[in-house]
Amino acid sequence: MTLLVDLLAQTSDPALLDTLQQALVTLGPLAIPHLQRLNLTLANDMATLPPNQRLKAQLRQRTVKRTLAKIVLIYNDQLQGTDLHGVQLAQVREGPDAFTLVLEGQNLAGLIWTQAVLSGAQLRQARLFDPGPDGRHDTFDDWVADVSGADLTEASLVATQLRHVLFRRASLLRADLSNAQAQYADFSGANASSARFIATVATEARFQGTSLVGADLTEAQLDQADFREARLREASLVGASLHQANLARADLSTANLQDSHLIGANLRAADLRNSRLTQANLENANLENANLENATLQDAVLTGANLDGANLRGATFVASTAPTGDGFIAVLPETEAGTALVSVDFSRAMNLDADQLAYICQQGGIHPQCGF
Repeated sequence: MTLLVDLLAQTSDPALLDTLQQALVTLGPLAIPHLQRLNLTLANDMATLPPNQRLKAQLRQRTVKRTLAKIVLIYNDQLQGTDLHGVQLAQVREGPDAFTLVLEGQNLAGLIWTQAVLSGAQLRQARLFDPGPDGRHDTFDDWVADVSGADLTEASLVATQLRHVLFRRASLLRADLSNAQAQYADFSGANASSARFIATVATEARFQGTSLVGADLTEAQLDQADFREARLREASLVGASLHQANLARADLSTANLQDSHLIGANLRAADLRNSRLTQANLENANLENANLENATLQDAVLTGANLDGANLRGATFVASTAPTGDGFIAVLPETEAGTALVSVDFSRAMNLDADQLAYICQQGGIHPQCGF
């Protein structure tokens, strides 16, 4: 085996490279550690050599990548616990080392991909979690992949099984995890900016300190998920379910939470400036010391919500009419007495203006100035 890998490290003859690839694939998992070392050596060579001297290294690296990919593809049910730490399997779109890792629908449970470079990987419907021999989830013999610190930039993880999978400090920039099953997965500290989690099921998942700037979590199921200090600026959470989710100190400024379900959610000290909470259900949510400056709360349900110390400067509860001719003044429509805010306690909310107070009192809200 060592001889085959040594030959691969020295030749650039296409015919011999193909022969060596076939021989190493036949050897299977035993070849992985040797190929992994060569893969890292070639990656270093390509990073340090001048462009006009990289061709041989590129041809060898393409063969190493293809060999590793084929071994994982063919022997995937025998690789639980295999260490692929730091392996370089990044997508290369053009050139002599053009390569895309395609493992769609494969069983990748139990593989260790920590610090691996898997950018552009096609992993649609792959399984990174397996219940193990007993066939039951969440027991001692589960196989769970670890991709902590890995680079999955622009990877496709659509409809993957990600239960309990570790994504700590991974790069998921512009990755697509739509329709994935990610219950209990750990995304702590990951960069998932502009990623797609559309209709993803990630109940009780961990997103502490995760960057989700501009991410699309439309209709995602995120009940009891932990988003403490996560960055969700400009994210879309339209129709998302966040029952009892922990969003304490999260940055949700300019996020779209229209029609979201935040029943019992912890939004203590969250930044919700300029956010859109139209028709959101915030029943029994904790908004203590949250910043709701200029937030849109039209038709939002606030029954039982804790608004102590919440900054409501400029927050709107009703839609404004079209601006006047000079384009600068928007007029609030006349409102009638109603029940939209019955028993909602605004007595300790901050920075309420006269118009806001008038509406709150008309709709049955609680404030010391109501009734005067």
